[in-house]
Amino acid sequence: MNPDFYLKESIDIGICVSVLEHVGLPIYGNNEVKNGDILALKNILDTIKKDGVLYITIPISEVFYMPLYWIKSYSVSMIKSWQKILNCNISIEAFKFVKDTWYSCDSEKLRGSYHYFGNYNIVMVGCLEITKL
Repeated sequence: MNPDFYLKESIDIGICVSVLEHVGLPIYGNNEVKNGDILALKNILDTIKKDGVLYITIPISEVFYMPLYWIKSYSVSMIKSWQKILNCNISIEAFKFVKDTWYSCDSEKLRGSYHYFGNYNIVMVGCLEITKL
């Protein structure tokens, strides 16, 4: 969340895997930071050049929720709202893990889908392509 560690608009492509859903939560001895995940995402996007791309993976589900104190799961509508907040375009590819295989699924049809909701045999992940405008 610290913007002092990077140079603005210095990279063309960024990758962030399994990080955002933990940022700002009271883990690893840190205090909770309200909207820390959005602040971190904004700072990451600040490193991306105009028309550059950030690839990111996050847990997705039918609705936004925080099943445990250390992880969040995001709804598609929440992810889409980031486009206006962050001045970017976002495309979402959703995947569901069932037993031992990943399946592509329609991100608009996640009804009843939850990430880490006591059933580790069904996990939903969104792979986002965020293009900075």
